[in-house]
Amino acid sequence: MTRIKHPNPQDGTFTDRIGGVIFHDGYAEVDLTHDENLADAYRMHGYEVEEVTKLPVQLDGTGDDLPEYVDGDTTEKTSPARRRKAQQ
Repeated sequence: MTRIKHPNPQDGTFTDRIGGVIFHDGYAEVDLTHDENLADAYRMHGYEVEEVTKLPVQLDGTGDDLPEYVDGDTTEKTSPARRRKAQQ
């Protein structure tokens, strides 16, 4: 996954003219593995292009390989995602 920062960030959502990428508040995250030339084109026009690594964490903060709990932790032991899994 590639994160692209527009050289003149704007609030809101818009599509740029270089590659038809949709930017949200000046940033876009797209998969450019199939087109390295597009990443170079963005760099040539002043955009900041960086590779981003996605971690296996869900939106509620849980991950598939995270432990159920840590010894000594007094917070709730079952996360919302694990409760949903158990109910299914």
